[in-house]
Amino acid sequence: MSLLKATDFGLSDFVKPDEKFIKIVGGTYCVAPKVLHMAYGTEAVVWSVGVIAHILLCGSCPFWP
Repeated sequence: MSLLKATDFGLSDFVKPDEKFIKIVGGTYCVAPKVLHMAYGTEAVVWSVGVIAHILLCGSCPFWP
């Protein structure tokens, strides 16, 4: 039996390459440090994808809150 995983793309948006954001959004486990400084771009998405990939491959979070 497999577990069903679901996600919500309610915060998703189209971005321009040089656009910067100031809202703090994201889950505790995968939020990029730049998000907490409230000046980030698309590099924060790459950070989150890396954290999620680590969780999927290793079964644990790379950082413990």
